[in-house]
Amino acid sequence: MHQCADPAQRCAFIVRSASAPIPAHKAAQTEKRQALLMLHGKCMFEAKPDITGRTEIETLVNTFYDRVCTDEVLGFIFNDVAQTNWTTHLPKMYAFWETVLFRTGGFTGNPIAAHAKLVPQTAMGRAQFDHWLQLFRSTVDDLFAGERAEHIKNCAADMANVIYSRINQVPDPRFDPANLTPEQRARYSRYQQPAA
Repeated sequence: MHQCADPAQRCAFIVRSASAPIPAHKAAQTEKRQALLMLHGKCMFEAKPDITGRTEIETLVNTFYDRVCTDEVLGFIFNDVAQTNWTTHLPKMYAFWETVLFRTGGFTGNPIAAHAKLVPQTAMGRAQFDHWLQLFRSTVDDLFAGERAEHIKNCAADMANVIYSRINQVPDPRFDPANLTPEQRARYSRYQQPAA
């Protein structure tokens, strides 16, 4: 049986019946599975909180940028190309996401201009933005669950698409008819039909 690192959490799951010993060749796999079910000392079976305010936003931003700094694709862009000053960047990101979710963060700035100046220095294409978005989404999913957690992931996708499109001077992929679902195509075709 596995128990969370914090006994107060009282979250447990059965790995294998105590009456059935685990063969030696399976023991390592079992330990690895148990480790995968733990993240930062928290059992993955725990109910995750939603984002409720500035404290959760700071947790999300700090965790996300810790991952960015060591990421194979993004670390180079943030650390070497942009030479990000984390002391000033992190508070801007707290304010940005607080403004996005709660309209209370007081963010001021121009994210498009900040990203556009990097285009001549390094690749800032679809692959980089998709990777950023995947890392952001997985960070949210690791920490939070709920309506605001879903909303911040959707906002991040919109932001990534807008910034990518503007700095690379390409059409926003969200508005490409080839990307419409069958349901969207049917709905939009009704708009184009003359009124009866």
